[in-house]
Amino acid sequence: MSGGAQAAQTSMLQTLGAGLINILDHTVNDSAVGSPATAQYGLTTAGQAAWATINFGTGNYANEWTNPLTGGQGGNYEVQATLQAGTLSAGSSATGSWLALTSNRAWLVSQVAPGNKAATLLIEIRLNAGAVQDSCTIDLDALVI
Repeated sequence: MSGGAQAAQTSMLQTLGAGLINILDHTVNDSAVGSPATAQYGLTTAGQAAWATINFGTGNYANEWTNPLTGGQGGNYEVQATLQAGTLSAGSSATGSWLALTSNRAWLVSQVAPGNKAATLLIEIRLNAGAVQDSCTIDLDALVI
């Protein structure tokens, strides 16, 4: 396939369904004095990348993972989270395998006693069984003082 044809095919795949697939590197932090802390990153079936903490609330990352945002695109895509450092907490989605985005997926670290729990993830999104469309690094950090 020529370079131009390959670029056109890649562009078409990235815009198939929901639009441009776009995920960026982020750090999600939560901290507390004497009470639990949890930092979470997730991808929704509606096409949004989101963060959540116990102490600082929740939110969505604008224009991520699908842009423009069009709900119900999860059925066209899969996500794989690869743990690069640290340990995830119970309740996290699986790592090391492709998961259909027909369900919301989230990865988290929680700390209850004084101390710190952190993890670093490589997140990849692809069309079902297709080529990776985008990837990012997510750092999660929960600190209890």
